Amino acid sequence: MKNRITQILLIAIIILLCGCTKLHTIPLKNNIKSMCIINNHSVIIPDFKDTLKTSIESHGILVTDTNYYNSINKCDATMVYTARRSWDMILFMSLVKIDIYVTSNHHEIGSLHYKVMNGLNLNKWWSHVSILPTLIDNLFTTT
Repeated sequence: MKNRITQILLIAIIILLCGCTKLHTIPLKNNIKSMCIINNHSVIIPDFKDTLKTSIESHGILVTDTNYYNSINKCDATMVYTARRSWDMILFMSLVKIDIYVTSNHHEIGSLHYKVMNGLNLNKWWSHVSILPTLIDNLFTTT
């Protein structure tokens, strides 16, 4: 009986300490040369958009900022995004959602959804400057 209780406690501790991060990515199917990013002024993570732009440009894509969707934009694709922070002793990036569309017809060609779940997942405290480039690399990975 005592051994069974010890096993149950050990499993509970492991579940508590593991935490969880969800990542769902649909990599880009189209070969794009330029991308318009629609500014999301509700994202208040410092330097988020600059890090996003730099991460995309590292894949050889010309990035342009815009404040609204326009089907006649000069970009091959248009990106909309959101990002949120949460608090657990310090602020950390808890959610990133990115959708990429063909600019001319608004057909979705790629997406990314990153969410940090509750728990003691230690990498949740990594800076968005460390996490975001890896997430963007997932969008440009073809399998």
